[in-house]
Amino acid sequence: MDEYSAMALILGLASVTTTSDTIPAVLFGIPGTVGAIITVEDGYPPLAKRNLAARAFGAAYSASMLGGIFGAIVLLVSIPIMQPLMLMLKTPDFLVISLFGFLFVSV
Repeated sequence: MDEYSAMALILGLASVTTTSDTIPAVLFGIPGTVGAIITVEDGYPPLAKRNLAARAFGAAYSASMLGGIFGAIVLLVSIPIMQPLMLMLKTPDFLVISLFGFLFVSV
């Protein structure tokens, strides 16, 4: 896969996940991802239970669109900057980064 197709695939996968988790969060009160926990609190009890789910969807999709566009721009700008650093790292470096991440999660 060439680099432009791979970049479009990564951007598409990231944007679909953050947008589609709104449906179960608002209608059923079940977050699809970690980012939808607040959508459950704002959309399910106050709006969906009072038959105002369309209003919750409108607000969530508007925020998702703005956040998705901003995130895509940041990703597109940061990849060329981070590429030399990522190619410089080897397997032990990734192990240390992973262990550091586990340390943050456990704390």
